[in-house]
Amino acid sequence: VFDPVKEGYYFATVLHGIGAPLPSAYTASLFSAEVFWSDQVLDVYPRTSEELLLEKSISDGRPTISSVDDEMEMVIPNAVHKVWWYHPEEMLRSEAITSSCPLLPFIYKSSMNRYEEFSKERESWIGIGT
Repeated sequence: VFDPVKEGYYFATVLHGIGAPLPSAYTASLFSAEVFWSDQVLDVYPRTSEELLLEKSISDGRPTISSVDDEMEMVIPNAVHKVWWYHPEEMLRSEAITSSCPLLPFIYKSSMNRYEEFSKERESWIGIGT
């Protein structure tokens, strides 16, 4: 897969094609994040209160980070993928992130951050699943 825009479609098609069971968006975001942290996923893909209670129990006790505006605590996932495209420098350099992912400073350089470029585009994504 060489086109980064189509990599998600590729993997979704393959996983669906082989009949792989897919987790909910929230559960998947606890495993890995790119554009949205776990609690932001709930804004895009709302859940019933019963589903949310079950899924939230999975995240109990995991490390969290505050959102840019300090309005929510978000669970830090097991893995991240190009988070520097979608999240501000100060968040990625926070103590919570660097203690949960001590190798991030060796992988991510400030020059890679594209948050400003994508922040306007991301505004239009909120409400996709509502």
